[in-house]
Amino acid sequence: NFLILEKYSVLDEQVRLIKRHTHNVVMVYDADDAGQMATLRSLDMFVEEGMQVKVVSLPKGYDPDSFVRKNGIAAFNKLIDSSKTLFNYKLDTLKGRHNYHEPEGRSAIANDMLLTIAKVKNAILKADYLKRLAQDLDINEEALFTELKNVKEYKGAPVAAYPALNKP
Repeated sequence: NFLILEKYSVLDEQVRLIKRHTHNVVMVYDADDAGQMATLRSLDMFVEEGMQVKVVSLPKGYDPDSFVRKNGIAAFNKLIDSSKTLFNYKLDTLKGRHNYHEPEGRSAIANDMLLTIAKVKNAILKADYLKRLAQDLDINEEALFTELKNVKEYKGAPVAAYPALNKP
């Protein structure tokens, strides 16, 4: 079961209430730039609670109601089925905002992604996200892990949990 939300910001109390009913959330919002980053920041609260988060962007000019009225529920369900994970959505969004072909752009993307990764409680997922981010941005995984340790919100596993990154 998934709960579908259409909001730009979510409060901690709402997240905990939602978690009592489901661990799977699909955030649906229109495609304007104004709310994208605010939405991503609020979705980190779901990550902190260990919930599975997916994101659907509606075509420009639509909200869920207008989209369903014009295209039907089957088309809406198709969008839900093709939703992106928060990790993939956030990475794609940041790559659209920064020049990832330049070191400064990759650094900006990595720093923002690390804010989300730091909130992931599962050490296996955290390690996988670091590996995927390193591969996608062509950044050394050890460098990402070093930066992750510098994130103030980092409450993750100790360095020993990442043996591949613990080289003398």
